[in-house]
Amino acid sequence: MSYDYFENIRKKMLKMLKDVMKETDEIDAWFESLLNDLEISLSPSQLFNERFNEASQGYLTPIISMHDFNNELLITIDLPGSDPNTIDIELLPDKITIDAQIKEEVAKNAFGQAYWAKKINKYKGVYPLPYLIDPKSAKVTKKNGMIIIKVKKHNQ
Repeated sequence: MSYDYFENIRKKMLKMLKDVMKETDEIDAWFESLLNDLEISLSPSQLFNERFNEASQGYLTPIISMHDFNNELLITIDLPGSDPNTIDIELLPDKITIDAQIKEEVAKNAFGQAYWAKKINKYKGVYPLPYLIDPKSAKVTKKNGMIIIKVKKHNQ
């Protein structure tokens, strides 16, 4: 084996290493921009003010997440301590509206005797959907304050 053979391997390995480093730099830049976006959109003081404003109006915004699965949208809604008999969900092609009463004993245990906390008695929220959906295709599962909705995307 000649020196040229090893030199070619060394050059290929250096190129591979440079490519990997370039990729990690791009990933680092992507994460940094993502964190900057989150910092701008979810500033702690703004988030606190929004939540405090909701609480002073007597409601909390439920935690909701949406996940895209090809031709379906999976929507999960967390309504801890809600009364299952009062959960009202309106599913429209472009948005979802949620309204549910919080059990009185749950609110008392969670918020104590604070004056403003006594007024909190429900969950309320309106959320735009990332895709148009077919509300008639919705399959809803309720369990322990968690609502899971599977719905087909509207054929466009």
